[in-house]
Amino acid sequence: MDRETRKQLTWIAFLWVASTIIVEILVQVAIDNWPLIGSLEGQITGEAIFFLFRSTAPVFTLIVVILIYTIFKFRVPMEDQEPSEAQFATGWLFISGWVGLSVALNVLFIFYPGIYGLEDLWNEARAEVSANPLVINVVGKQWEWDMEYADYDLSTINEMVVPVGRPIEFVLQTDDVMHSFWVPAWGVKRSLIPGETRKIFVTPTVVTSTEEDPTLRLQCAQICGIGHPRMRGEVKVVSQEDFDKWVAKEKSERADKGGMNMNGMNMGGMNMGGMKGMSGMKGMKMDSTSDGSMKMPMKMPMNAPAQNSEQKPAQQGSDSGMKMPMGSDGTMKMPMPKAADGSMKMPMAKNPDGSMKMPMPKNADGTMKMPMPENADGSMKMPMPNATPKGN
Repeated sequence: MDRETRKQLTWIAFLWVASTIIVEILVQVAIDNWPLIGSLEGQITGEAIFFLFRSTAPVFTLIVVILIYTIFKFRVPMEDQEPSEAQFATGWLFISGWVGLSVALNVLFIFYPGIYGLEDLWNEARAEVSANPLVINVVGKQWEWDMEYADYDLSTINEMVVPVGRPIEFVLQTDDVMHSFWVPAWGVKRSLIPGETRKIFVTPTVVTSTEEDPTLRLQCAQICGIGHPRMRGEVKVVSQEDFDKWVAKEKSERADKGGMNMNGMNMGGMNMGGMKGMSGMKGMKMDSTSDGSMKMPMKMPMNAPAQNSEQKPAQQGSDSGMKMPMGSDGTMKMPMPKAADGSMKMPMAKNPDGSMKMPMPKNADGTMKMPMPENADGSMKMPMPNATPKGN
């Protein structure tokens, strides 16, 4: 090895060590400012990621230093127009060292954090199974999350409240297409496949909520249709005492309201989270016609006209009742403004807790009062604009 080659290698080694120190410092800063890790499983996967960052930083800096040094050291002057001669190098020491180091790193990563980390996750899952976990049945559907607390006879939509420090067993199913159960702060993710029931275990370690930290949210990570970006749910991790209070409060509210829960009513992909109290309206959807108006098929008993009477066209300016445009399939058209993503705009007043305010008069037995005029035969009276019967 001549003097010039040793000089170049010395410079490369110096730059490599200096840049590696800088990159390692930046990696540590990134780790110190890492997003929330809020579960035992997240701690295991987080340590695996941090180890990979630290161990691959020297390899990254070595490649970058060699590339940059070569670009500046061996660049061809602009005035040199002659084709360069073919150059060959047979540095067997360098080649064998580079290949050996690459193989050693890959073998290391297979055993740690690969096999070692998987064993930690499996051991954690076994311990959680034997620790009387909280069982939550989760059903993903376009585009909402239905949660059922099997031990408490309680269900929610797009809302999940769990106690800190207690193992949770999620039983996952999909009601239509593929979805993916993902809570970023917990560091776990599991795909939901039609026809399959899957399970995942999590032990939360931090008391917080989606409102305080957006990484603690239930998000679908599998593209599942036009409403996919809005398929998310709120997550709250509370103490066991607060969890018991929440369960008692939810049961009391459902008992007072007859078990009704409108929390998370879905209308054509528009998620109406926060409307509690009407479980019978889970996932209600309203289709739209080709022109964007809502399609509402309705059956209305109408009084038959006398056989001998003639149909007279409605006089101009007369008020013959509610007029609704009709589609070609006989459904009513109700034009509704739409947002940029195609969802319907329905401005609603809200209560201080974020739920929608829908004041409705009630009867003495607690049912909603909806006065409707009736015909002599007991059918509802819904005046419609006069029209000339078909065939006349």
